[in-house]
Amino acid sequence: MDSRPHCPKLPWMIDFHSNEDGEVFNSQHQAAFARTTYEYLSALNVKSKPSPFRATKLVCSIPPYITCNTLEGLLALGISVARITADKPGKVREVLSKVRTVNESYSRRLGRINPLAIALEVKGPEIRTGQLNGSDKQIYLKKGNFTKITTNPSYEEFVCKDLIYVDYEKLPEVVQPGDKVLLDNGSVTLTAIECVESIIRCIVEKAGRLLSNASVIIPNAPIDLPLLPPSDKELLDITVGENIDYLFVSGITGKDGIFEIRDQMGQHCDCIQLVTKVECSTALGHIDELITFSDAICIDCDRLMVELPKEKVFLAQKSILAKCNLAGSRRSSPLLPLHQRTLLLRALFYDAAARCACQTDPPDFGLPS
Repeated sequence: MDSRPHCPKLPWMIDFHSNEDGEVFNSQHQAAFARTTYEYLSALNVKSKPSPFRATKLVCSIPPYITCNTLEGLLALGISVARITADKPGKVREVLSKVRTVNESYSRRLGRINPLAIALEVKGPEIRTGQLNGSDKQIYLKKGNFTKITTNPSYEEFVCKDLIYVDYEKLPEVVQPGDKVLLDNGSVTLTAIECVESIIRCIVEKAGRLLSNASVIIPNAPIDLPLLPPSDKELLDITVGENIDYLFVSGITGKDGIFEIRDQMGQHCDCIQLVTKVECSTALGHIDELITFSDAICIDCDRLMVELPKEKVFLAQKSILAKCNLAGSRRSSPLLPLHQRTLLLRALFYDAAARCACQTDPPDFGLPS
């Protein structure tokens, strides 16, 4: 009599059946109880009958405010990876628990386990604006108008059209007259005219809306910030403690950043797939070493188009896709995947730049690499 524990039916398993010799157990019974991806892969039985398999995986961003009904709808649509976007440890654990609970409930209704990978993201070094002054939810910066950027913390909660606080103290040292300062992922573009102490006088080159705590990008400028702020280190602890499958990492421009992340995770780094996001021209310049030391590459087209024209981003996608496939074919581990990311909802509603980013994806899927 077989003493193995009861195994729930998994989507890649053949059905249990009987023959003249008695009950025949499922060929992938051993792999069903693996704790990690690699343990599962190493336990697969090559004699198992193949079943239909969708090679293209869907990575879906899960916001902190998502409801259980919405989650279940996403599972029914066939998402493969749930990427939790919350940045506070308490909220991350709350959303993680919700995702796993809903997936367990959905699996019971299916009568089999629904395989769902979980991903977290560490933001890396970021530069942000302050809070808008008063009750304003957004301000509009008109093209041709003058404004000032300050790094004086006294103005952190008093951002207005004429004065914008930025939380990077060394900003006046790295910005020179003529340099571009991009706000909110390029929604607003400023050109520096004059830098005096903690004040940078600018002209609005591209008009747009500005919200509180908007991102600040200075293309090709050296930014002296730690790769892992304290909040990201807490997320790394959650990644290890909660057996997360994928870790998306922003702000990495070379192999040293990857080594720092892996050192922080310690002995658990082999069980977690590290996905390096390519989001600036500096990272593109080191793409070969990023591919070599990463488990996957994520191309952030929206962020790249802040610095590069869309036709260049299209070429970068084609090149990186081919490099990833070549690197994967030379590895003993599974083929290095390529993740592509665009802000579709933002593109649909109000952001022309994001719509351009979406346009580069279909040709890359259709044209040969």
